[in-house]
Amino acid sequence: MNEPNEYNEMGEYHIKSAERMIRALRGEGTDLLPVGLHAWGLFKFQLAGFLSGYEREGEAWALGGEKLAEIEENYYHTFKPDFLHLSEGPCVYPKYKMRDPRYQELMEELRLLESKNVIDTFVQECYPKPEEYLNSPRFKHVKILSEKLGSEVFITLHNATPVNDIFDPEGFLGGFEQAMLAAVEKPEMLAYLIYQSHMKHLDYQRALARCGAHAHISTEAYLSSDLVSPAMYERIFFDTQMDYYKGVRATGLIPIMCFWGNINPLLQFFRRLSIDGLLLEEPRKGYRIDPAEVQREIGDGITIFGNLSAETLLLNATPEDVAAETRRMIDSLDKKSRFVMCTGTPIAFDTPTDNLHAMINTAREYVFNTASSSVFVEVQAAT
Repeated sequence: MNEPNEYNEMGEYHIKSAERMIRALRGEGTDLLPVGLHAWGLFKFQLAGFLSGYEREGEAWALGGEKLAEIEENYYHTFKPDFLHLSEGPCVYPKYKMRDPRYQELMEELRLLESKNVIDTFVQECYPKPEEYLNSPRFKHVKILSEKLGSEVFITLHNATPVNDIFDPEGFLGGFEQAMLAAVEKPEMLAYLIYQSHMKHLDYQRALARCGAHAHISTEAYLSSDLVSPAMYERIFFDTQMDYYKGVRATGLIPIMCFWGNINPLLQFFRRLSIDGLLLEEPRKGYRIDPAEVQREIGDGITIFGNLSAETLLLNATPEDVAAETRRMIDSLDKKSRFVMCTGTPIAFDTPTDNLHAMINTAREYVFNTASSSVFVEVQAAT
């Protein structure tokens, strides 16, 4: 699947995974239905033999450069997904940086949410400058992989946006409860903090683009509809998202969003964002997130990433069960050209690799009639 874009000896058109993903994210015709795994987790370290459980988690996240690139490359050659779903190399997150005693007075002033000047000063102190991103080990593995595999496979890095720095239990405002109180009591000032933090965070995207990534997956959390009302989301976050994703696109990266939680009431807003892809979480906590229903609600402008259960199905089922559920999910879609088969959470420890291969191989049974067609036909994978 990763030979140069050309017709093979059977007259079948095959393109590289990188181009396949780019076309899918544009809603254009491609040869096969794209497929990959939600790899923002520790499974790839277990696959490489670095760890077997959480006992070496800290060491795993401290890896960067060549070593982290080797682990990602091993994962790629094992499963041959259409996209590499990378995590960051070692770095200091802003919420931890600002614990330094020299920032104590500034932090205390920030938490009052009374001055835009204080917020502006805080944001400039908190987030790195562009050259600091490039000089740190945060993206060195991205550059290595893009130089080695970037013409072959779609490379995207996944990390959290500043909303998580603000609302986390260890976040800027002193905890989740304090941030939620601010959303009620001082929504305009909180919205200003969120907006300014995201605009400064675009330096991160500019540095990532210079390292050769095709796309960035931005994780959003804390403002889904199982936590706040759609009206609250719109009031304190929607305008930020509108400008932020336009900014990501302006860097040359393809903007993709991963929004944890119940997003169903928010799809009316998402369809207006400048994103090309939306990763769906697998169903949890009593609400249903169905790719076909999301696709119908969100329209033709955004490509949906499927949410096959990594926590239950892939971990515990048989390859036959996985294949059947993969087919059911794909067959339910009205527009397969705007779909990437994927898992709805990171792969769990000890997941049978046969199950992962079953999902990937089954998805690749779905092919386009031609490279430019929007009509799929199903063919049986070669045995």
